[in-house]
Amino acid sequence: MRLLAALGADVSALGSRRRTRRAPGVLLLILLASGLASVSASAAPPLYPPDFSVTAYAGAVSPAYSIRLVTIDPAGNGTFCRTDPIDRDTGACSLVSSFNLTVDDMNTLWNSIQSNGFSLLSPYYLDPGIADGTFAELTVTANSSTQQVITQNTAVTSFDAIMVTLNSLLPPSAVLKYNAIAP
Repeated sequence: MRLLAALGADVSALGSRRRTRRAPGVLLLILLASGLASVSASAAPPLYPPDFSVTAYAGAVSPAYSIRLVTIDPAGNGTFCRTDPIDRDTGACSLVSSFNLTVDDMNTLWNSIQSNGFSLLSPYYLDPGIADGTFAELTVTANSSTQQVITQNTAVTSFDAIMVTLNSLLPPSAVLKYNAIAP
């Protein structure tokens, strides 16, 4: 009881000596339980390289439509900006929002990039039979290396799977849209 009083606890309601002896045990159980809960609720450690970052664009080939851009740095800090038709000549991008991905989100994205063989993809995929349409571009930096892949008017299963994963982690307003993954 003296220990509880020294810690600033109100011991007047503890009553008998019998209860006093059990109070530190109950306090210890509460402290242990809350400590275990905080350990189990913590995020997984990063499984991605420390320089892992992503830049993704998507939009219409026609300059009459906007282009959407998402960037994510190694800490999971992201930005979403849009290049409106009037700015397509200059490439000026207006910041729309910022967001943050958790370590778990970054692990999920990295796993998708790895499991879908991003490093094995060609730099450019094009359906030459379509003059307009949409495109998507993904640039990944990891392990001091940067790779860029662009798809235009064609579905590339492994690339599109990565983009679907990326979109699932973004705020709804920042989702990248192009025909190959359009609902």
